[in-house]
Amino acid sequence: HQRRHALNYKVVFQNVGIPTRRYFRAVPLDRWFMKTVLRQADQCLVLSAFAQQTLAREFGVAARVLPPPVSVGDFRAAAAQALAPSPTLLFVGDLDEPRKGARVLCQAFVRLKRHRPDLKLRFVGRASPPTRQALAELPGVSGVNNAIEFEGVGQVASLPAQFNAASVTVLPSVWEAFGLVLVESLAAGTPVVGARHGGVTDIIQGELVGELFDPGNFEQQSLAAESLASAIETVLARGKTPEVIAACQARAASFGWDVQGPAYIDLIEALGRGGLGQGPI
Repeated sequence: HQRRHALNYKVVFQNVGIPTRRYFRAVPLDRWFMKTVLRQADQCLVLSAFAQQTLAREFGVAARVLPPPVSVGDFRAAAAQALAPSPTLLFVGDLDEPRKGARVLCQAFVRLKRHRPDLKLRFVGRASPPTRQALAELPGVSGVNNAIEFEGVGQVASLPAQFNAASVTVLPSVWEAFGLVLVESLAAGTPVVGARHGGVTDIIQGELVGELFDPGNFEQQSLAAESLASAIETVLARGKTPEVIAACQARAASFGWDVQGPAYIDLIEALGRGGLGQGPI
């Protein structure tokens, strides 16, 4: 410990999740480590306002919000490529993780197909056979199975083209500390839909960039599916116009390295001078 040994150094703790006491009930040793680090850190960082509020409520600790810098240029370069021939919804994430919302997205897709017969749904990410089977057994999904694609875990280099080809990127998950795939999609010029929960609300701001839906209680997924379908329909109806593409890319730019990188540098330099970096605490 720096006080015990008279060491002159600063401790910065960056929490990349959403810190809740409930999570640590099954792992008391981790809870002890968490409390110790929070108590000793000179500065705590979180990725979103939601995580900041949760840390303050659950542990009584004030943190600074610093989103992760995103290499938006890598995705912006794909924006000149063509859209998929049919309107396509894109999901990028781990389907095996229930909170990511693959189930509710499939249920929303069934509703959308009733009046958009050419609509397709593409899943990119881990999807085990049991998960795929569970999705296929959801009410109505058997009738739209031919319009659902599972591409599995691909290469990072292929993501810009995936985002650009999509009409809408959908991240229906809850308890997201940030929502990186949403920023990447926006950088590619593709609007997004996400849950009104967690760090997602820090990203989806501005009418043209996308819509939020009410996830409600995931045990009542029919209500969440209706809200999600409505949000997706709003974005599809708006279209992927030049104005929409420009708005998406402008929003993504605020999370770029040239914007967020200096904030991290400011923090480190200020700590080196014996103070704290400037920014919302």
